[in-house]
Amino acid sequence: MNLDKIGNFIRELRKDKNMTQEELANKLHIGREAISKWENGKSLPDVSLFLELCKELNITTNELLYGERQTSNNKKEIAKLPVQIYKEKAKLKVQLFRITCTSIIILIIFLSYYFITTYNSIKIYSLNYEDNKIKIENGIIIKTNDHLYFDTGLIIPLKGEVMNLKLFYQDKDGKEHLIQSLDDNRIIFEDFKGYNAYIEFENIEYILKNFYLEIQIEQETITIPLKFNSIFSNSHLFSKTIESITTTNFKNQTKVNKQIKEKFIYKDPNYVYQDDNYNYLYIPDVEVIYVSSNNSEKEWYYNLNNKTLIFTLYNEDYKPIVSFDFNNKISCNIGDCEQYLNEIDIFFQNLSNLLKKK
Repeated sequence: MNLDKIGNFIRELRKDKNMTQEELANKLHIGREAISKWENGKSLPDVSLFLELCKELNITTNELLYGERQTSNNKKEIAKLPVQIYKEKAKLKVQLFRITCTSIIILIIFLSYYFITTYNSIKIYSLNYEDNKIKIENGIIIKTNDHLYFDTGLIIPLKGEVMNLKLFYQDKDGKEHLIQSLDDNRIIFEDFKGYNAYIEFENIEYILKNFYLEIQIEQETITIPLKFNSIFSNSHLFSKTIESITTTNFKNQTKVNKQIKEKFIYKDPNYVYQDDNYNYLYIPDVEVIYVSSNNSEKEWYYNLNNKTLIFTLYNEDYKPIVSFDFNNKISCNIGDCEQYLNEIDIFFQNLSNLLKKK
């Protein structure tokens, strides 16, 4: 079908009947703009209007679709028109089917790649604990597909002094597997898939749920199960997005990244820095900065590779009540995030101030 030809045909027939576009539109109970689009070859009349339009213009539907009145010269072509239209529709259906199938295949490939390489590839857990004998602050686990960083955080007895720490997990048979035993008040270790120096990566999810810490405080020994709060997991395709925002400090992010890599001198194998308000931890192997407030109320996790900042706010029971990701846009995961967007500026300002001191 030739839309320009059909449009010119409608215009000529309308003028032959001395009708304006407005008058024809009123007879068909539609807007004048629709008539204008038909006559300019921009669209075709709706099928539901064919009979009424043809009646007003005194033509057949075949003549309307052909764009000419029937004559002895074009009679055969007009007669073939319904078959041609049917073939065009069938061809269009085949094309739409192919496009749909191709789109589905592409989507399946994308989702398969995402779930194999990205889904749950990074998980971050925090560890805080308190009872009438001991307090644990700012513990953290950062887990990727092939790397694990574990830090118990500071072990603070309410009375006495920590003499020894023993970190272990229990398997399904109840057997204990020792990870580390130190005469210290903090355990930090890293493990890599393939080496399995401390834990088996194949069973890592089960192991993380069955961690125990045995703490010797002078003459007393206590054992506590370690319960981790998940503060980040890239396990969703889409998050609740607030508005796109830009902060003053985030504009200088590239500069901050460069300063971190140049000025953060790390050892054993990570760098830890503390001031009156915050604890800073730089993990060079995964290029991650972890910052926590001294009261364990707030935590920031910043990935230098993908430039994503994760903020988490905890209540008195160390349960996350607000959590969001920021990378040019805010993705709210838990709670009312809009009240805490200033934490983005706070993080980068504190980090910038720290680097200036070093």
